[in-house]
Amino acid sequence: MIPARLKTGDEIRIIAPSRTIDAVGGFLANQSAFDKLLKMGFKPTFGEYVTGMTPDASNSISERVADSHAAFSGNTDSNWWIHFQ
Repeated sequence: MIPARLKTGDEIRIIAPSRTIDAVGGFLANQSAFDKLLKMGFKPTFGEYVTGMTPDASNSISERVADSHAAFSGNTDSNWWIHFQ
């Protein structure tokens, strides 16, 4: 199976299956990547559990799995993109 190519207006869901965005500088440190996706015409959104910091710079396994399942199921009712506006 070969998926269709991404096209202008497609959503790109950003999840944190290993470490949260806080572990790599947070939203501000990643602003340029977000802006580049917008400039390319995509709609970047974030998983519900992309943030949060525990001692191991991660969230629980169940939260990370929930984000992965939501991203691939099309359940992307998220307004996390507002952090960059």
